[in-house]
Amino acid sequence: MSLPLQLRTILIKRLSEGAVLFSYNQPKISNAFTVQQYLDLRDALTWAREEGAIRAVVITGKGKHYCAGKAMVPQGDTIEQEVDAGGELAEV
Repeated sequence: MSLPLQLRTILIKRLSEGAVLFSYNQPKISNAFTVQQYLDLRDALTWAREEGAIRAVVITGKGKHYCAGKAMVPQGDTIEQEVDAGGELAEV
């Protein structure tokens, strides 16, 4: 089982033949959900779906917090803009 390309905000660890662990890796911002994290999660879930042996995905967060919620950004792309552009996680 090959792991996907290096992701910027999510670490992937194989737990067993059929299970993987995704760890949000932005502890300095309490793993607040950013556009980059959205894109990485989409790519990681797509990879997991395409790997025939994976039957379970466990998602956790590095540091003290799983996820503080949506990152509040003063400018730039938002998760809503990404979804509106057709990048829905629901497709995965």
